[in-house]
Amino acid sequence: YFGNLSICMVITTLIIAAFMAAIPAPADGVETFSTNKKASDGVNDEYDFEAYMDSTGVVHTVWTDSRGSKAAVYYSKYSSGDFVQPSVQIANSPGNQTNPDLCVDSSGDIYVVWIDDFFDVNGNLQFSKSTDGGSSFSIPQRVCDVSNPNDNKMAKNPTIDCKADGSRLYLVWEDFKDGYQLAYDYSTDGGTTWQTDLYAVYEDNFQKDADMVVSGNTA
Repeated sequence: YFGNLSICMVITTLIIAAFMAAIPAPADGVETFSTNKKASDGVNDEYDFEAYMDSTGVVHTVWTDSRGSKAAVYYSKYSSGDFVQPSVQIANSPGNQTNPDLCVDSSGDIYVVWIDDFFDVNGNLQFSKSTDGGSSFSIPQRVCDVSNPNDNKMAKNPTIDCKADGSRLYLVWEDFKDGYQLAYDYSTDGGTTWQTDLYAVYEDNFQKDADMVVSGNTA
């Protein structure tokens, strides 16, 4: 038995070695990574990190930061080999802010969404934007169907994207007002107002971890 096991191990090793030998060597610039850069000037736990590269190659980042008494969402950006500004707290809130995501249009406007548990312990979907390259952000607003003020009081894990020209913002998230469903919404005025929410899939099954691709995002 052990002899057969040894033979199997040798054969497996030879197969793996042959497979690795058949893989072409990586092209120049692919096999190595640059030196690590710290995105934040905080010293406590940082998590829920998301990044978005705009059309000029600048990388914009958001994350949840626990440097204060409550978890908050922060922003920074990376250009020309380093982070080029101190991290910016997007919003002040008595609640915990988690699950941030962002996108950037071709004009450099930055759109950020996250979950805040101050308005509802189950999570409330918030939105803010920057029109000055991330130096400051607008007063947060709750993303909701304007005809239903109680909408989106139970949300989690939002994902946002936009048309390249900023003409439309698209948003998906986990909505569990009526069990876990994937919900969808969009804005045609830069996030000032949002349309009637839709469920992406009308099923009774457990739905989570949504993502999306926007057609023509690089146009």
